Amino acid sequence: MVTPRAIELIDDRVVDRGAFRELATQLHEGRLELRAALLQLARGDQYCHVSATMSALEWLAQSEANLALLLMAALYGLADKLYAHEVCDAIELWLEGFGDEQLIPELRLHAERGSLDMRKVAEWITTMTKTQPHDPAGDI
Repeated sequence: MVTPRAIELIDDRVVDRGAFRELATQLHEGRLELRAALLQLARGDQYCHVSATMSALEWLAQSEANLALLLMAALYGLADKLYAHEVCDAIELWLEGFGDEQLIPELRLHAERGSLDMRKVAEWITTMTKTQPHDPAGDI
């Protein structure tokens, strides 16, 4: 479960790798629904928190790229509903630039569970397989 402490860590932009690995494990095993994790992160004024969550996920991607990209993919639906087009565009750029073969099964898994839009996932996978990903940590 995403604990209040894990949310504080994201808000403070301090990465507790253990907390995020546990989040990734829970997501993968189906013990935590992707949207539920994001709603815990993006609470309050949704538009502002969607933007803030995206900023935190961009920072997280420097050390935990696939977890951050998976959470970005889940954030896309909420950002789209809020007409946060700059967040949607950023998510697509991140997935295109940094998505890799290891991320594809996770995207498919969560799309099959209904946590992600199957049509968007298919579009992202097509884009990811056409582009060569690189390491976001190398961009620092």
